[in-house]
Amino acid sequence: GLAGAAKLWPLFLLGPILVLAVRANRLRAAFTAVGAAVVAAVAVNLPAAVPYWENWDRFFELNSTRPIDWGTLWYVGRYLDGKVGGQGPFEWLNGNIPTLNLLSYALFGLVCLGVAALALLAPRRPRLAQLAFLVVAAFLIFSKVWSQQFVLWLLPLAVLARPRWGAFLAWQLAEVCYFAAFYGELLGASTGRAVFPEGVFVLAASLRLITVVVICGLIVRDILRRERDAVRTTYADDPDGGVLDEAPDAPWLDRWR
Repeated sequence: GLAGAAKLWPLFLLGPILVLAVRANRLRAAFTAVGAAVVAAVAVNLPAAVPYWENWDRFFELNSTRPIDWGTLWYVGRYLDGKVGGQGPFEWLNGNIPTLNLLSYALFGLVCLGVAALALLAPRRPRLAQLAFLVVAAFLIFSKVWSQQFVLWLLPLAVLARPRWGAFLAWQLAEVCYFAAFYGELLGASTGRAVFPEGVFVLAASLRLITVVVICGLIVRDILRRERDAVRTTYADDPDGGVLDEAPDAPWLDRWR
């Protein structure tokens, strides 16, 4: 709750907690966690929101009105629209922000439903960090804003969800390339002289996007094939799961299947 008061994304972790608690029949503990998070977030925000509503609401207003930002899936689409010629769908979305917002939220919501189904139908209950990474990554993939510092959102979750070197290092190399490309693009925009062709920046953004998607795919594979999960080769279940660790599945799960 305190983290969510500073930045919205930690509140996304409440979804995986609830879904896993349903499967483990630990709803009381999950409701306690969610309730405490909501109380903490409200308690921190309320003293600023009531007397300074316009200032407090600025974050939400900005995110509801801002167009497609650099380096996102939608930005790559706009670049491809320009190569084809004419006004393509991504360029149209950039001029119709409410529709872009709804589409972005809808895609994120669909992925969250898929993650929930995966959590309930997987042969063994997924670990909390695995679902947390999938949800936060989905938000970034479909968001119209994906700043280079947002890698800090995913780093700890990636280490907990899939502690293997290969894909992780490939992703970090892509992030370093994007960092350099972003500031090259920013320098070109501020001076009026391009540091490198626009396609270089789009390629770096695409590589970052692709490597995150690949890690998501590997995590899903680890969930469906538990023998591939590096954590469960050492621990019995989920060392980061709190009351979920080594909890049996709810009795209704076998009947529902």
